[in-house]
Amino acid sequence: MDAVIANSVATAAPPLACTLVQRLQGGIGNQLFQIAFALKLARASGSRVTFDESSFARDGFGRNSVLRRILPDAECTEIATLRGEGIRLLREPDFVVPEGGLPDRYSLPAEISHLVMDGYWQDHRFVDARDLAMLREQLRRCIEPAVASWADRIRSAVRPTAVHLRRHDYSHHGICSTDYVLQSLRWLAARRGPLDLFVFSDEPNFTSHFLKQAGIAHTLVSSGDDLADLCLMSLCGRHVISNSTYSWWGAMLSGSDDVSYPDPWSLVHQPSLHLCPPRWRRVRDALETPTPAADFRAVLDREQFRVDFQTFFSQGQLPADWTVQQRPCLDDATTTTAIDAHYVYHTAWAARRLVANPVAEHVDIGSDHRFTTIASAFQPMRFLDYRPCEVKLPGLVAGHANLLDLQIDNGSIQSLSCMHVIEHIGLGRYGDPIDFHGADTAMDALERVLAPGGLLYFVVPVGEPCVVFNAHRIFRASDIVRRFGRLELVEFSLVNDNGRFDEHVAPETADGQRYACGCFLFRKPA
Repeated sequence: MDAVIANSVATAAPPLACTLVQRLQGGIGNQLFQIAFALKLARASGSRVTFDESSFARDGFGRNSVLRRILPDAECTEIATLRGEGIRLLREPDFVVPEGGLPDRYSLPAEISHLVMDGYWQDHRFVDARDLAMLREQLRRCIEPAVASWADRIRSAVRPTAVHLRRHDYSHHGICSTDYVLQSLRWLAARRGPLDLFVFSDEPNFTSHFLKQAGIAHTLVSSGDDLADLCLMSLCGRHVISNSTYSWWGAMLSGSDDVSYPDPWSLVHQPSLHLCPPRWRRVRDALETPTPAADFRAVLDREQFRVDFQTFFSQGQLPADWTVQQRPCLDDATTTTAIDAHYVYHTAWAARRLVANPVAEHVDIGSDHRFTTIASAFQPMRFLDYRPCEVKLPGLVAGHANLLDLQIDNGSIQSLSCMHVIEHIGLGRYGDPIDFHGADTAMDALERVLAPGGLLYFVVPVGEPCVVFNAHRIFRASDIVRRFGRLELVEFSLVNDNGRFDEHVAPETADGQRYACGCFLFRKPA
């Protein structure tokens, strides 16, 4: 059969009569990609679709077709039986996806009676939303009843989360590291809350062992049926997947975008650049490499620890009721104590200014909790944050505030601070809503609630203006002064790029800096 590149342009002409024959091969994940592509192309071209399952008769891994279990009424055709002049072959490397993806209407050359499709078609753009919904419904209807008790357990969980770890046949592609799994789960738990973790793996003992060692509660799921396990995986709302199309489909069928996946996907081949949806989280360097580079610094650190440990205990004997534990701290033996100049100096600046301007109660919104907890020792403090700080100290009251919707009366705060906060508003870094205008909205709110004659202690990164998504923004210092144009600038001090702290300088001093720290003290006219 001659090859044909099916990259015809989209057209509004009536669909052509053609039969698509998709050759099914590989495991469950690859079969689902092949089924999805065939259904999408058939709909777009107005063609009939059939499937060839003959490769499974000689599959070296003993894999079987799942077509009939998902689509009982699907038609099948053996490619070897096809005869005629109108048969063409479409190989995946020859398929050119039109700009913008496969359109809803797609014409095939008129002379084709049968288009035989050979490939894996691993591309999220080939999965039509209608076909995805249909496949999901078919799994629920045809497969789920056999594992109903498992399905009920997952559905009743508060935050059902799936981990799929494929290991025993994947060393050539690269195996996902345990660090990738553990850190992804801890990241999710910190942002979503405690997880109800359901684990799917071809090496369940290994997987359960390292999760237990890490103190992560989990439930191993194994129904004895890979397709049923895939159905159960799709019931979870969060996913940490392997570089496997099987877990890819578990996540895709769930309909969730709360998905982490490894990059690169394989150490031996480059998959489609559009394999995973753009809203999924790509985790770089998540695969174990066959020959990791030696880290001699780490070796030397551990050796020095061993030598120091032996030297210490050679100098004396502990009392009988003492025990010995080890917790190597290998990065602190430096000639000087490192500091974060921004946070050391701006909090020291603000504390000294508070001492000079005491009030009955100072209100802080979102600044560093070390500042508010220490300053509350001499200045009664109300500390409000988008993520409330659960701390209890005399002189400190903690609570919630959202600078995008600040529920505080106009002109009601006599002394107000908001330091190293505004640059983050609207970037989603702390779980807050994405809002392009978030910084402006927040600055308007601060100015609104400040009382006549009141002081605003305001700190942001200053230098050449920039959005460093989703970490922070950098503002031009003079723009901040103009932005608070109805307030009087009492003082500007600067921590420059070299970490030097200069007090009472002109805002223009920050021009040309890359990432300096601007400390502004404003007063609202009485």
